[in-house]
Formats: sequence, structure tokens, C-alpha cells
Amino acid sequence: MVASTNKAESVARIVQDANPACTDVRVVDVKQFLDGELYSVAFKEPDEKGYLNRVYVHGSKMDLYRNDELLLSILGATYSRSMVMSIFSSIVSACRDVQFISGIIALGIAATIGYMTIWHNGMQIPDILGNALTIILGFYFGRASARET
Repeated sequence: MVASTNKAESVARIVQDANPACTDVRVVDVKQFLDGELYSVAFKEPDEKGYLNRVYVHGSKMDLYRNDELLLSILGATYSRSMVMSIFSSIVSACRDVQFISGIIALGIAATIGYMTIWHNGMQIPDILGNALTIILGFYFGRASARET
């Protein structure tokens, strides 16, 4: 991936500012990463050893990570929370769907009838429970077939 020159220069400057004694600062790699880009920036210290820092660019923010363990721990914690919120939001939006709710209610009533029949040796199913299941299943499948036509 080709990074814009201005962004690459800004990334290199962040690494230079964080490591004032470093020389030969250069962006060696750019990859799409989560919601942004991950820049790998190589540089040398006065001891002539080569080092690598990562800069995560997302939106207008640029976050410097001096080692990969720190990068993974911070971003892992951040994105695992956002994934939980995303899953929760999906469940809430699914619960707003009438067909989903009627399906859950129908499954609950069917499970109750099955439990009463199997584990209570043919116990008489209350008429109201049987009628409720019939009405809910009729509503559920009636809506599904109406959408198909």
C-alpha cells in the first residue's frame, strides 16, 4: 500500500520526536489495520542498532507504539470492548423485529409443551397454552408467507 507523503512524514516525525537521538528514520511498511493504517518505522540509535516502532493512524489520531506487545495489548483491549458493544447492539436491533420476538415466544411455548409432555408422563397441556402456541405459530408463518408473495 502506498502511503501519502505528508502522512508518512508526520509518522516519521512522531517517531523522531519520541526518540530524539535516533537517525535514519524511515517508514518501511504500511498496512491496513483495524479501522486505520499501521506504519512500521525503522530508525537507528547512536549505538548503531536498528529499531522498529509502530504508529497506528486512525482518523486524525496517530498513536506511537514502541513494541508490538504494547500495541496488541492496548488495541486488543480497545477493540474487544467495541466488539462486545457491537454484538449487544445487534441483539437489541434484532429484538426490535416483531418476527424475531414472535419466534422466540413460539420457541419458549413449544419447549414448555415439550417439557410437560415428555417429563410429566403425558400431562394434560392446558388449553390456553396450546391455543397460544397455535396463534403464535400462525402469526409467525403467516407473516413469513406474506413476505414471499
